[in-house]
Amino acid sequence: ALMPLAVPMLADPGAISTTLIMCNRASGLAHKVAFYLCLAAVIIATFVILKLSVHGARRLSPIAQKMMGRLMGLLLCAMAVQFFINALTQMGVPLKL
Repeated sequence: ALMPLAVPMLADPGAISTTLIMCNRASGLAHKVAFYLCLAAVIIATFVILKLSVHGARRLSPIAQKMMGRLMGLLLCAMAVQFFINALTQMGVPLKL
């Protein structure tokens, strides 16, 4: 249940463009080395978290796994609606919520 939510958020266009912008803003060798070290730290932390989540999911009962799946689906839906509202606001569409 965690994988379908985690992977698209890790590799979405925002993450890719932010990485490219930060890489281009690194001016000297020290900044580039710091950038790549931070990027490696994020990759390792992500791997560890996703690897540990598999072990945690094995300990959940089938009912708890189904509940987590539905909760993650609800969270994904709420995030999609929020992204849509943010896009409309940035385009200048007046929203009265």
